[in-house]
Amino acid sequence: MIESGVNEFLTSGGSKYFGFTEMNAKIKGTVVSAVQRQQTDMATGEPVFYKDSGKPAMMTVITLATEERDPSDPADDGLRDIYVRANMKTAIADALKEAKASLEEGGTLAVQYVANGTASKPGFNPPKLYAAAYKPPSKTVDSSGLLGETGGDTGPQVPAGVAAPAASSQPTASDLLD
Repeated sequence: MIESGVNEFLTSGGSKYFGFTEMNAKIKGTVVSAVQRQQTDMATGEPVFYKDSGKPAMMTVITLATEERDPSDPADDGLRDIYVRANMKTAIADALKEAKASLEEGGTLAVQYVANGTASKPGFNPPKLYAAAYKPPSKTVDSSGLLGETGGDTGPQVPAGVAAPAASSQPTASDLLD
């Protein structure tokens, strides 16, 4: 059971951002929350709006409970935020379709930066391409006969510096969730 106010506390900005800065960077953990937030300009911190419509540019922020810890931060609780946009959104949506599930608290989500796409214009950085896998929370029957959920697996993380996959290979769902 999750007490009132826990999700608000967990999503109140205390989690560390996981940036997928290196090829093969991978994060895996139990879904704690998923919220929609307006994107902000990285240089100014100002909210982003679409130029054509004036509507806010939104993104999803998923908080995962992981085994990641920053050794220089004794208060690090392992919570990590991932900012879901563009290619990552596609990878997670594909993982949800493959799992025949919706993103749920307690499910296990793994996302890995697997390749670079083609830059849209000369001088632009190529877009990052991702693979994702999802395992919904297990449904169990407790001693009272009520249907409950058990948390997802937060197994060990893939260390940085692991060799990049071959251009034609993508990690499978079981590779990411192991």
